[in-house]
Amino acid sequence: MESKKLGPYQLGEELGRGGMGVVYKAMDTTLQRYVAVKVLPAELASEPLIVARFVREARSLAKLHHPNLMNIYTVGEEDGQHYFAMELVEGETLAAVLREKGAFSVQKTVDIMIQVLAGLERVHGAGLVHRDIKPSNIMLDTAGRAILMDFGLAKARTDQVLTAPGSIMGTPEYMPPEQVHGEEADARSDLYSIGVVLFQMVTGWPPFTDKSDINILKKHMDEKPPRLTEVAVDVPFTFDAIVQRLMSKRPEDRFQSASDLAQELVRFRDSTGRTATMPPAGVRGGGKPPAISGLAAPPSLKPAVSKPAAAATPSDRPDLSQAPTILSQREDLISTAPARVKGDAPHPHPPAHAPQSQHAPPATPQATTPSYKSVAAYFVGGMVMCLILLALLFLVFRHFRGGRRKSPPGPFPVILLSSPDAGQCLGPPGREG
Repeated sequence: MESKKLGPYQLGEELGRGGMGVVYKAMDTTLQRYVAVKVLPAELASEPLIVARFVREARSLAKLHHPNLMNIYTVGEEDGQHYFAMELVEGETLAAVLREKGAFSVQKTVDIMIQVLAGLERVHGAGLVHRDIKPSNIMLDTAGRAILMDFGLAKARTDQVLTAPGSIMGTPEYMPPEQVHGEEADARSDLYSIGVVLFQMVTGWPPFTDKSDINILKKHMDEKPPRLTEVAVDVPFTFDAIVQRLMSKRPEDRFQSASDLAQELVRFRDSTGRTATMPPAGVRGGGKPPAISGLAAPPSLKPAVSKPAAAATPSDRPDLSQAPTILSQREDLISTAPARVKGDAPHPHPPAHAPQSQHAPPATPQATTPSYKSVAAYFVGGMVMCLILLALLFLVFRHFRGGRRKSPPGPFPVILLSSPDAGQCLGPPGREG
């Protein structure tokens, strides 16, 4: 495949692959520049629905021009192979960085996501929903620019043709509950996936993992995500509240647009120096957090803490065992770098398919060494108590010593009497004094 040519593009090394195609580095022989060419595999080219989605991805990208989106150059077909050429970005995907280097700091996470949201706002403004936001679809170039890419599952809000009723499209770890139900996805569905990515960026793991894709989808519908303040280090409570709100089960309880979320993250970033790392007392046990100062939502939005979603009844719950094959190929979720979890303990929901050796070892109790100040305080206190005890013993001894006077020694006690005859001493009978 390395020597194959499609149109003016000479294909080179493979850069990556997903459920909707393979991406190659290629040389544009006309303009003499390197580009990225996405090719629809031959086994999928015979499927009209797949071809239509592939062409739609190219057209969707062609409508969008933004620094945080992948630019497309041309689309074509040759000898039954469909392809389109796009901008070649020198860098790594967010998924690759997480695997190699581990989790990001909260500050770095916010900086990257603000860029992604700028591109996503442009996508939503064009009437498109991405439907497959995940770390492997976010590129970080060598200049620090974050680029949202891979619109293979993108859907226009007016498109009712290319998605079969009740079908499940996306990647299980990042799929919002309404998408699991087979309901219509909108901009708020993409924001749920953004919340999952934020969670993974600061912990190293997505919030819900399991061997079974079906179990992961059920967790998205039924379970609350873990609190970041309880599973990760150095996570401010306000940032945790943003992620919890993004992952609300009901779309109306989330942020309503990418721009609203971006504004909240900018406010959080500007106030990070005044933000407490740990939540107030009474919140860590899962109680209802208080109102967050400095994180006021716009008047048109719901409060930051959403009401728990009502559990779906058996009749409302989709039969996931009958769901069609999920087209989007997930990236490797196992990070070879240590996750930023408290006490170096494993993630509360580690992927069951991850090798045990790649989990961080459990925390072992370590003896704490008191500081010299505490040792001095204990010593002084002990000395004071000893002095007080000695003083009490001295007083008791003196009291009993003074109450017991002994008579002068001798076989015959001498009694001195005061009498008018001052010089006379009276002793025992028969003896003169």
